[in-house]
This record gives sequence, structure tokens and C-alpha cells, in this order.
Amino acid sequence: MSVKTYLNMSERDRDAAALAEVQADLDGTRALPVVVVRGVPFVDVRVLRNELGMTQQVFSETFGFALSAVRNWEQHRRLPDRAARILLSVIAAEPERVEQIAREAF
Repeated sequence: MSVKTYLNMSERDRDAAALAEVQADLDGTRALPVVVVRGVPFVDVRVLRNELGMTQQVFSETFGFALSAVRNWEQHRRLPDRAARILLSVIAAEPERVEQIAREAF
């Protein structure tokens, strides 16, 4: 079933369709679609921030993160979402370049 079809369905109908797909997979009549997800490595935000010699406040302001997000990541209350992990990986590789781009964007 296409994404467009799902978007036009009610939540109840989407749930029913999903259950039908799972049941068909369990019955062996139709395999669930294979979804490829590329893993993005975890970056230890505290280590990265300390390597850059920045406070949480400066790090969040420099790279456009919410201060609360940086705090939550460092205290392992939350994990960065995929987009944030990608940006953190780029910051770890090229901090000066990302800082320059962020400065120009803000």
C-alpha cells in the first residue's frame, strides 16, 4: 500500500491495514516490505562539547540546538533524533566549518 493511500485513510483504517499486513506475514501469504534504515552513529555530546571547549549554552547557541536538548542528551534522558545525530556527526568531523555555516545562517 502506498504512503499516499495511508495518508488518505483514517487512523482506525490505517491500524486495521497494518494489522492485516502483519497477519498476512504471519500466515505466510505475503511478506512484510523490507525497509532499509541507515544507522547514524551516536555522538557523545558531552565529550564533543568538552573537546570544543564550549559550555552547554555556547554549544547550543553556536550550532542551533535548544539548550534543553543538549542537557537532555548529555544526561541521557533523551537521545538525539536522526537529523540531530547527523548534524552532531558533521560537527565532530568539521566543527569550524559547521560553526561558520551556522554563523552565516543565523
